[in-house]
Amino acid sequence: MGRRKNALVITGKAMKLQILVASSLILLAACTADDGASNSVKDGGTFDAISAGEVIHYTGTEPFWGGASGAGMATYSTPENPDGSEFPVERFAGNNGLGISGSLNGASFDLMITPGECSDG
Repeated sequence: MGRRKNALVITGKAMKLQILVASSLILLAACTADDGASNSVKDGGTFDAISAGEVIHYTGTEPFWGGASGAGMATYSTPENPDGSEFPVERFAGNNGLGISGSLNGASFDLMITPGECSDG
């Protein structure tokens, strides 16, 4: 039998939990130093604090996971799969944030990034 490179198998509750954790922790990854200007869009314009050409990196703990998204593709990695699994995603810039959506091994992957206060304590 051949060995599958970069195979990632997460099913049911474990995948849903990881996506929920990923979505929550991405908010922390989006925090940056406040330069006095607000990234929040209140006038109905499109969120533009992260340009379309930027690569977004994300990470989480317990269970440890990470990845990156850019140019229509995303990567999701774990200690068991350090090289990660790559999959196509779509980007949506809304009024007050950025969404990245795709499907990883048949499970929904939804990443939401919004401006906000950052607290790591």
